[in-house]
Amino acid sequence: MESFNIVKTNFWPFLGLSVVASIIGSIGAIACGIGMAVTAPIQVCILTVAYRDVFSEVEKPATTVETPDIDTDAETNTNIEEPE
Repeated sequence: MESFNIVKTNFWPFLGLSVVASIIGSIGAIACGIGMAVTAPIQVCILTVAYRDVFSEVEKPATTVETPDIDTDAETNTNIEEPE
């Protein structure tokens, strides 16, 4: 029900996106089905980007990973043993 409410607030953009995706799929089907091999991935990409765009606003990752600073200067690194 939550996804329905999210889409309901953006009804017209989703309707327009569905119409455009349907037109692209129809063009692929008209080309004797061979065009579906090209247009089907385009449709999937369109819908995937729309899904990520809408639902990434709803759920943000709570954790972030911080990378430690790595000292690449050999003179200040005390763990390096010098040959005798």
